[in-house]
Amino acid sequence: MRDARKLKTWFGVAFVAMAFVLTGHRLALTQPGPNRLKFAHTFTTESERAILDAAVAEFERGHPGVKIVTSTGTGSRSSIASSVAGQWI
Repeated sequence: MRDARKLKTWFGVAFVAMAFVLTGHRLALTQPGPNRLKFAHTFTTESERAILDAAVAEFERGHPGVKIVTSTGTGSRSSIASSVAGQWI
């Protein structure tokens, strides 16, 4: 009985280790370019978009060589979190 329990434990540990080895790269943060910023937001109205576009343009003028990439989420936290994590939807 004790040997069966020990065997189950080792199979469990082996399974978790193999799962991490096969999918662990998905846990790594993306490596953005040194001159690129990602900005995820939920500003979708025309007036909000105009304000954001103006702010991005002003920032890029003040910081030559830096590019801001924006991503509009659908408003759900999971889509914004995915965008921030580098998994563009």
